[in-house]
Amino acid sequence: MSILLQEQYIEIVLGKAYYALATQEVDKIIKMQTIFDTPEDNSYLRGFIYLREKAIPVISLRTLFGMTEEVFTPATRIIIHKHHRESIGFIVDQVNKVSVYENIQPVRDKLGTVKGTYFKGTTNRDGVPVGVLNMNEIVAHA
Repeated sequence: MSILLQEQYIEIVLGKAYYALATQEVDKIIKMQTIFDTPEDNSYLRGFIYLREKAIPVISLRTLFGMTEEVFTPATRIIIHKHHRESIGFIVDQVNKVSVYENIQPVRDKLGTVKGTYFKGTTNRDGVPVGVLNMNEIVAHA
């Protein structure tokens, strides 16, 4: 008997928009913590956090996506993504839930106002559009 495994996604919220990334692309999800400034002049890089005595750069997905600057709330989280053995943190407004999507469609030039290459595709959950993130492309441009 074969078992069909469906890929699971962690659904996140930025502003009023919903996005998702594959669970295997997530190392940890942590509560917001102190971000230490960096001398670099990169509008997406908010600074660094220290996690288990290791400095991890933290990127603002809102800024990268051209949204207004975030206001941190108790729901704000940092998603730790492993990229070629390096950890990178991404600030999100909220982690919503783990989902399985049946039908992921390709994205054209843009999804809303966000560059289309940042997405593997788009789907919807209960009539709400969800952009499936392409983390390799996001890391390459951050």
